[in-house]
Amino acid sequence: MTDKELKTIKFQMMLSESEAEAIDDWSFKLRIRSRAEAIRRLCQIGMTADENVRAVLKESEKSVTNRVDELKVLVELLQEDPDTLDAHEVRILAAEIGKSAMDDQMALKEAIMHLSEPIIAIRNAKSADVAIADAEKATERLTKMIAELKVKANKGKKR
Repeated sequence: MTDKELKTIKFQMMLSESEAEAIDDWSFKLRIRSRAEAIRRLCQIGMTADENVRAVLKESEKSVTNRVDELKVLVELLQEDPDTLDAHEVRILAAEIGKSAMDDQMALKEAIMHLSEPIIAIRNAKSADVAIADAEKATERLTKMIAELKVKANKGKKR
């Protein structure tokens, strides 16, 4: 999907009055020169989000599952007989779980920021050429971030 491609396909569609008005307001606010260009960018934003959001959500779900599993281990440990409970072991496990949770939250925050980059690039670009180039660069960064999240999520399973 590049903007250098010739626009040879006509696409007729029906919009409600409120949809057309919302698109016109959006394109005016962003100084997009035509309704067709606005609709093209909105389609690119939708496709970009659709392509990437599932991966971030999947890794987020894995991260939460890993933390829940770790907390179950901690709860089981805390339910042991107090006479046999090793306080040092409990503190170490709690600290590891806390650190893992904080690391995951930071990674997920970064992933969400990277997820929004291509969308914002398409939305704010001065031209469709620039929008697509910026979105492709941002998508590459997002792909790298998702790979890093997968590694982090899998590390959490090893406990």
